[in-house]
Amino acid sequence: MYPSQVLEGKITAGLSDLRQLLSDCSTISVAGMCFSYSLRISHDGDDERRLVSPAKQIAFLLGVLLAEQEPEHPTEFDAERWHRAVSILNDLFSAYMLLYFPSNEQLGKTDADWRRIREVSMQAFLHYFNTGLLASIERISASITTYLVPFDAEHAELLGIRASQALEVCQWISEKLQKSIDLLAQALREETEQRLSLLEDARANNWSNDQLINVAAEGSYGEKAATLLAGLQQIGKISSVELEEAFPGVAKPFLQRYSIRRGEAQEIRYPTEQSVFELRPLIHINEREYFCPVINALFGAVMTTGEETIAGSEVRDKYFRFRDKALENEVTQLVKLLFGPETSTWSGVFET
Repeated sequence: MYPSQVLEGKITAGLSDLRQLLSDCSTISVAGMCFSYSLRISHDGDDERRLVSPAKQIAFLLGVLLAEQEPEHPTEFDAERWHRAVSILNDLFSAYMLLYFPSNEQLGKTDADWRRIREVSMQAFLHYFNTGLLASIERISASITTYLVPFDAEHAELLGIRASQALEVCQWISEKLQKSIDLLAQALREETEQRLSLLEDARANNWSNDQLINVAAEGSYGEKAATLLAGLQQIGKISSVELEEAFPGVAKPFLQRYSIRRGEAQEIRYPTEQSVFELRPLIHINEREYFCPVINALFGAVMTTGEETIAGSEVRDKYFRFRDKALENEVTQLVKLLFGPETSTWSGVFET
């Protein structure tokens, strides 16, 4: 059997397992687990349960989820299921290495050129398909401002919203999410401090469990716990009502362009396909709320959608000429920072 046939079988089986795993889980619990992972990823160290390519794998996972209908009686996507999903996703995204190893028929028949070609092509292929946009929201915002905002009129005509408006909404959502995270962290600190103090009093006074429960309910701890629970329930969520109040006339086209309900996406079959989540990263969870699992994905969606749409329009050539010139100017400024202001630079010399 050739590597391509083995690969097809592994991907088909892995995708089937992933769909089965997600089939009865609620949308909010899956998206929430992805949100949680995105927050803690930088603190996991060498955890063997880490995703090998988080940005692409989370987008793929959510793309698979969004192609299925919400179950009638949804269950929680708990830690055990998450660890299973990580295992499946890592197997799926590493499966493509099989293409670069010899089949049984080729064993013993390959030469140095055969191996040298694959040493280069394998790394290039895996990097291209397994690596997401490696940029902060500040860097993506700068790119949107540099490349898309000058084409605001065309962007509005083609997508129903100006690039500058879309960027403002993204920044508002980012600040909103960050504020909710900060408030949750504060609530967690206050709840922990109050709980430890309460437990110390219980030990000192030899309270029974019932006494401890009564004191906790009657005192200030109940308020701290309720605040923490409320914060947990709202983390990652965006209210369409608040968004419309902040951006009247803009919120609706923004949500129409960059959000999606579960069951509206086309079925995804291969890890190398573009996931709908990369273009519509706001998940519509009820009539008034949306969930944003990965804030970088929202900024990336504005950049990707804008570039792809304008590149396919009548202003394609004008846009590419402008983008090339803007990129050259950016590089020139960086070169001057690196080598000093007295450095002489020539952009576009390679063209002549």
